[in-house]
Amino acid sequence: KILFILIMFTGTINISAQENNEAILQKIDSLQSQLNELQINYEFHKLESELQRFNLDLKTFCNEVTCGSNAILISCYHGYADKELYESYKKRYDACVYLLDSYKENFNVTKEYLNLKINKIKFSFLQSKLIDQSINALNATFNAAEHSLNHYKTVMSMYKDLMR
Repeated sequence: KILFILIMFTGTINISAQENNEAILQKIDSLQSQLNELQINYEFHKLESELQRFNLDLKTFCNEVTCGSNAILISCYHGYADKELYESYKKRYDACVYLLDSYKENFNVTKEYLNLKINKIKFSFLQSKLIDQSINALNATFNAAEHSLNHYKTVMSMYKDLMR
């Protein structure tokens, strides 16, 4: 009788231990899945933040170039033209061209990095779509920057003509 009870008790302990192990493994799988999701979300937010910062820097650049163009236009309107001032406008323009080229190079490297991350990390459809939208916004900002620089060059040409 006692032997029967011990055998039953041992069998119950083994079944209970197996159930406990399965529950622990399920919990571990669940936690690992949650950790993977958190890592993906972290990478997404990190990339989005970098793209937004880049876009903000580029918009600031556009605004500075536009302000420079406006300053030259005001000088043209008042009929004031100075060779030394023109030379400083020209140097500023050259620096802006160099800076925009640096932004473009940085953006191309960033896009390559993004492609590697996108291929490595399984972002959700919505996250991938948002990253694409951020890249498209950056492309539009680059176009605006180029337009601002072209306008600056045109205004400088007007200023130069006023010096004659």
